[in-house]
Amino acid sequence: MVGVGETSMTLKYRTYPVITGSNGQQLPILFCDTMGLEEREGACLKVDDVMNIIKGHVPNGYQFNPVAAMKPSTPGYIKSPSFKDQIHCIVFVVDGSRLDILPEKMEEKLKEIKHKAKEFDVPQIVVMTKVDEICSSLKDNISDVYKSTAVLEQMQRASLKFGIPLSLIAPVKNYCSELELNNDVDILILMALRQIFRSTESYLDNFCLDPSHMVWSSQHQWSQSEHESSSGADSMLEKPWRLIDWTSEERQELMKEIAQYESPLNSVQKIRVLFLGQISAGKSSFFNSLDSVFQGHVLHHAPEGTDDRSVTKKYKTYQVKNGSNGNPLPIIFCDTMGLEENYGLNIGDVSNLLQGHVPEGYQFNLIAAMEPSAHGYIESPSLNERTHCVVFIIDGFKIEILPEKVLEKLKEIRRQAIELELPQLVIFTKVDEICSVLEEDVSDVYKSQAVKRKMEVASNKLGIPLGNIVPVKNYCSEVDLKDHVDILLLKAVRQIVRYAHRYLESFPSD
Repeated sequence: MVGVGETSMTLKYRTYPVITGSNGQQLPILFCDTMGLEEREGACLKVDDVMNIIKGHVPNGYQFNPVAAMKPSTPGYIKSPSFKDQIHCIVFVVDGSRLDILPEKMEEKLKEIKHKAKEFDVPQIVVMTKVDEICSSLKDNISDVYKSTAVLEQMQRASLKFGIPLSLIAPVKNYCSELELNNDVDILILMALRQIFRSTESYLDNFCLDPSHMVWSSQHQWSQSEHESSSGADSMLEKPWRLIDWTSEERQELMKEIAQYESPLNSVQKIRVLFLGQISAGKSSFFNSLDSVFQGHVLHHAPEGTDDRSVTKKYKTYQVKNGSNGNPLPIIFCDTMGLEENYGLNIGDVSNLLQGHVPEGYQFNLIAAMEPSAHGYIESPSLNERTHCVVFIIDGFKIEILPEKVLEKLKEIRRQAIELELPQLVIFTKVDEICSVLEEDVSDVYKSQAVKRKMEVASNKLGIPLGNIVPVKNYCSEVDLKDHVDILLLKAVRQIVRYAHRYLESFPSD
């Protein structure tokens, strides 16, 4: 779980397999994710728990206790772990751009972990991230990373700080704001993984074991910057910071990909997506806009609101039909009451919605969340009835004046979704109101400095990576469709489908 907030977003010990898209097979690798390290005591991963993890005592899904490490008496403690349960390589993920200001307490914790881990002879590697922030020339061409004197100096500094040979420090640029892959970025990441693989293989050779039991630890995220061409609210960049194909052919391909999506599970034929957001942020407008795209003309079915009270009072699901053949898309769009400071959707009902307890047509109660004794309450919801992806609809134009109480509600919902390991995405609406240039041509959305800044504000406020935020313009006053508007909407839906698909892949095939 990737977090960009002030505290660790990973609260449980989790292992993640990696599936190859070419054949659907799992790689012989298991990624083990832990709670992050922080300066503050009682707010992050305990060093003793790191030792428990290395020795294989910690079960998948264990809820970290930042106050005390796991003990043999703790429920779930693996008393006699097999060699397969143990860690075979330790990877320290370090922010290369902030290595100079690494807090002393953090450095001490890392050194303590390294020192204690040496007792087990487990190989240790440093993955140094954000190299593009160390050297500005790498923002456009990461392939020059090994030509950069600044990067080399930071790698040498990391080697001295942690006592790890320079050859075991791998620089990478993670994916963060991009929607598409980049070969040079991929190669750096794959080279880092190959180094981990080789170190682990050498370690396993000492035990005459098959390297296919390897355990790794890693993350995937990156960021990209740009050259500015002017200044001001409507200033535009020379190059877009996300590359988008704006052709009508791309529009058709996106529509086809979404319409022909197939779930990896027989028991779940349609992905269920829960939409949440502040009132008037554009939830209903998004449904109507997407329906318009697939019908071939602008429509307005779901009621839209612009006042200070939520239009949606009941739990309502929408299905969009493909106008070309009349078949519904393999997606169920779930609409809820809007979030407000002292009104709107009860946070207690969000948990019910995520877990599938709320029936279609349920009238939301502003005072109390739905109880198991309530009429229609679904006691044992199937995976088919549960939420598979959470989408936050955020008014991009008003993100900087988002009420504090609403922000706290959004963060609480994020915590609930993280607890259930649900993927999360932000749909950033009203981008044409942020930048006047986009009123005429929304295809310049990724050249707008103002839009990018607002998206970064949303990322910081909500603690959601920039790569999980997609800008859109809903159809409001238009009477005819526009390819560029459609493509932004379809790109957003494709991301939703991809996130939900990956979530469903985590369940056993049926």
